[in-house]
Amino acid sequence: MPMLRKIKVLIEKLEQKTIPLYAYFLCLLSVVIIENFLEVFSDTAVVHFRLLAFYHPLSVPASISIAISIAHIFLWWVAITLLLPIILARIIKEDIFKTMRVFLSFSWVILVTPIFDLIVSGGKGVDIRYATPKTIAELVCIFKYLTPGENLTVALILILICLYILVKTKSVFKAALGVLLSSLVIGVFFLFPSLIKQTARLVGANIPFVNPIPIIRILLLLIWVEVFMILRLGYKRAILPFKKNEAALILHFLLLFVLGIGLCRPDIATYILRNAGTFLLTIIAIICSYYIAKQIQPPIANIKQILLAGSIGALSAFCVNSQTLFLILTCLALFMIYKLEPMALHQYTLLANLPLAFIMLLTVILGWLFAGGQIWVFPPIIILYFLIFVTACLNILDLDGERIELFQNKTAGSLLKLFPEKKVKFIAAALFLVAYTILPLIILDKLLVIPCLLLGSIQFYLINKQKANLKLVFNIYLASIILLIFWLSLRGYPLHI
Repeated sequence: MPMLRKIKVLIEKLEQKTIPLYAYFLCLLSVVIIENFLEVFSDTAVVHFRLLAFYHPLSVPASISIAISIAHIFLWWVAITLLLPIILARIIKEDIFKTMRVFLSFSWVILVTPIFDLIVSGGKGVDIRYATPKTIAELVCIFKYLTPGENLTVALILILICLYILVKTKSVFKAALGVLLSSLVIGVFFLFPSLIKQTARLVGANIPFVNPIPIIRILLLLIWVEVFMILRLGYKRAILPFKKNEAALILHFLLLFVLGIGLCRPDIATYILRNAGTFLLTIIAIICSYYIAKQIQPPIANIKQILLAGSIGALSAFCVNSQTLFLILTCLALFMIYKLEPMALHQYTLLANLPLAFIMLLTVILGWLFAGGQIWVFPPIIILYFLIFVTACLNILDLDGERIELFQNKTAGSLLKLFPEKKVKFIAAALFLVAYTILPLIILDKLLVIPCLLLGSIQFYLINKQKANLKLVFNIYLASIILLIFWLSLRGYPLHI
């Protein structure tokens, strides 16, 4: 058909353009921002866009409400716009970046929604809401809940998808499959509040009303997954910026976070399941902060990667709450004064490991706050335990290095500056044994005495061997944290229950 040939020529031109891909994303962001502005007039229900004087008592809450509404709409469109090209690329077996170029070239379709709604309503606007079907029949007819502008936009998107697949594959079946899957995806996006309520009921929670904040968290989490999938499909290889031997170090900080949850409440698994979105966003923030800390090695390189990881981590942490962002930034600040000149505390023997122990403590406190605890009632005995015994034990494990080695830095901040290696090994082993031995006193559970003595003795033996196996020492340490989390899930922490 002549029309399909013309469309094929257009698609080929869009695929081969030399314009960098980030320019397409900037156009998408620009279109969504303009759509946000137009929706102020076309949507009568969400937020009254009131510009109040800065001294007005309602100026701050009004600004926050507007910001939440704008972020909600913005992330909704970005999430759905990134997901559809992934589906299309898998159906037509095309390069994801070519598909993205074609799809994002039509991002202007987003503007159809507010403009058509304004035209149909005579400039008055319409009530834009999520779909809330009560029966299967209503679910099948979900698009009746959409505004005229939304229905027209969806129709245009599905027509463009159908034409694109027909031109690329000449297969009616694949075109129908693409339209069906795209329709299901769009329908799911319009059902977010209903899906959140149903999921909450499955884990025993009753949510009568879903505000935009949990939706924002889910959308942001979905966007990070989509970005990862796009990069994975585009480069045909793993794009995680970590080495294989760093997985244990990342796991270490994640376990400390979960340990903080366990210190606050025994129902660890249930609580994490009920707050899966915020939990995963916090995990992303912790991993990003770890990556940034790894890159803070003089001379600092990879500035672009650091900024990208910082943006992802900060946005993820902020979407959880401001406290999470503050603690993540505090951990990074501690690592900077630990590693970077002019302070570089790693050079001083007595202070070398204190910042690292403090970072570990803050990770536990982050879990405590995540579980609903108050920072001023965090057990002081645990703070002392980390600052004294964990700091002392860090003389043997280089937790900020790429490898888990004994005395990796022999010239600065090491006990080897004060004692011979054999004596230092004995001191470090003794510190491990003492740290394990007093743990039952910290947890206030005498049933832990025998397991802790056993594990501490094993660590003492492994460290004092002529050729110490530090990887095994570290793995036993990780296993100890896992066992402690499991113990807390069964018996709880007496100082807080």
